[in-house]
Amino acid sequence: MTAPGYEFSVWERYATEFTLAFGDNPSRIRAVRVAYFEHEFDVDLIAQLSGFPVWRIRQALSQGLPQAS
Repeated sequence: MTAPGYEFSVWERYATEFTLAFGDNPSRIRAVRVAYFEHEFDVDLIAQLSGFPVWRIRQALSQGLPQAS
């Protein structure tokens, strides 16, 4: 699964992250926000990779840009 403009490692990293159980903990919420804001994954792709409902992803994104670590 590759897409123009993205290295496979980025896709693989997020696919692996999203296949783990999505608890509402800061690291999981941050992963969704980083995928959307920094890597420009769309909401549908995040939902497909994670299996999470779109409404929950949009809720996580409504918090804005991810905080610096």
